[in-house]
Amino acid sequence: MKTPHALITAAALLTIPSVFAQNMIRENLNIPTWAENTELKVGYVYENLDIDGIRDVDNHGIAIEGNKSFNLENGWVTTSAAIFKTSDSEDDFSEIDNTSIGFTQRITKPYEMSQMVLYPILGLGVSYGELEYGEFDSFDQEYVSANAEATLKLDTLRGVAPYLSYTYQIANLEDTERDMNVHAVSGGVSFVF
Repeated sequence: MKTPHALITAAALLTIPSVFAQNMIRENLNIPTWAENTELKVGYVYENLDIDGIRDVDNHGIAIEGNKSFNLENGWVTTSAAIFKTSDSEDDFSEIDNTSIGFTQRITKPYEMSQMVLYPILGLGVSYGELEYGEFDSFDQEYVSANAEATLKLDTLRGVAPYLSYTYQIANLEDTERDMNVHAVSGGVSFVF
């Protein structure tokens, strides 16, 4: 099936240049340093791994992210993020660990409320990851995935912002050519510097 390859390539072509273009955007628009935010996000992640020919596997783990945001003059906020996720299953029958690192480009229009700011965020990204099958090292699989995400973040204006995020990933496992779909829900806290 060629569709995952096309989607992954398209996501890479859209995401990676936009990550490197973020500083150019800042310079060209003369965005002051006070309009920049750096964040560290730490949270719990639940993943449902749907792999062709293998029953669905439910994983639990952690997600850690560092990102840089620019507040544009028109009120929109653009963000580049580097994300690390690791999760494992508690099912002895299908013990699969999933570890990935990726880049995501996001856009949002904040909504100010009393003492808080709500951020509905959309993102597109790419990830490189590996599936580890318990003690069976010969079955380990590497993959590259295209990711789409939707996030709600509530900034308390005190440097701490809880968030809830849904991510959909589509990948093609390198050795077996099996397609993999991942539905992930994560929640945690974002620390704004």
